[in-house]
Amino acid sequence: MGVLLALGSAALYGIADFAGGLLSRRAGFAVVALLGQAGGLVLMAIVAPLLPGEPTGAGLVWGGLSGVGTGLGMVFLYRGLSRGAMSVVVPVSAVGGLAIPVLVGVALLGDRPTVLAVTGMVLAVPALWLVSHRGRTESAGSLDALLASLGIALQYLALAQAPHDAGLWPVLAGRVTATLAVLPIAWRSAARTRTARHGSASTGRSTTNATTEHNHTIAAAHGLAGAAEHHPAGTAEHNPASTAAHGPAGTAEHHPAGADGHDPASTVHNPAITGHSTTNTAEHDSAGTAECGPTRIGRHSPANSAPRVRTVLSAAGIGACATLALVAYLLATREQLLSIAVVLSSLYPAIPVLLGLTVLRERLNRAQLTGLAAAGVAIALLTLG
Repeated sequence: MGVLLALGSAALYGIADFAGGLLSRRAGFAVVALLGQAGGLVLMAIVAPLLPGEPTGAGLVWGGLSGVGTGLGMVFLYRGLSRGAMSVVVPVSAVGGLAIPVLVGVALLGDRPTVLAVTGMVLAVPALWLVSHRGRTESAGSLDALLASLGIALQYLALAQAPHDAGLWPVLAGRVTATLAVLPIAWRSAARTRTARHGSASTGRSTTNATTEHNHTIAAAHGLAGAAEHHPAGTAEHNPASTAAHGPAGTAEHHPAGADGHDPASTVHNPAITGHSTTNTAEHDSAGTAECGPTRIGRHSPANSAPRVRTVLSAAGIGACATLALVAYLLATREQLLSIAVVLSSLYPAIPVLLGLTVLRERLNRAQLTGLAAAGVAIALLTLG
């Protein structure tokens, strides 16, 4: 039963990481981590009181410490994934999160796995690396991966020390501390995003004003030149060539040049740019509309409210899935040695690979196929051991 629970934990973790990695590329990594922990907190606040167990002091302390590891581990994991270094972040964080608890369990906690189990543990390390590594050599995200592995190791080790009679209260305590650990990081990330958007908006307004002034100058020059060359004194004849070149889209009706030589037909008001006017030439009007008009309207349109709601619900669902994985791991440690439960739960990187193969139609390389085969052998050895 302990083996099945640990493998169930790996499956749930793999699904959560697959979905979380994709979501963190569209939304901020810290926001995804925060909403995920909040989703897990809501779930456990409902479930924990309904199941047997008492919220003992020791259980809450160990669970809270585990939650700190969870929160920090997920933040660094999602940050690494959001930077596009999945081939580095996933294997390094997984191998580190596996090796540290196993060493602590054997050296300090008295775990004595059998020879078959030890062989499976040893085989699991290269299996994890091969199944999630895509052959690239870039180092982007390696520091995030190392920090994530420390958080994951702390999560596994601390939660396993919670007393059995505490039920699922340690997991609930962990969701509280994980949320608190992620909150300041998410707050700073959101503040940086707002600052960047404000700076981008200010730059866009300055560029629009400069472009408008430049276009007015050009329009005035064209108007003066047209008046001198094509309009003799005392006439108001319309020149189709000049109109086609410098202002056909502004209006269908010809307006003579004013006293300053500026043709009113060459300038139209674009209501999408908050009161700014731009010259309606093919180049400048399209640029102004593309850069300023739709962007400003899109930020406040109701159409953009739905993706935000979907992001919140998706992140909360991912967090609930990861929390269930942690519950399965906790129950596995009560039926199995810590070192074996950790190794089996840590095989979760195989799940995103399989999901990529079936859902995203990705093609596996030889290293990944070898890693999957090695992971299968490691599971068999750990089960028999």
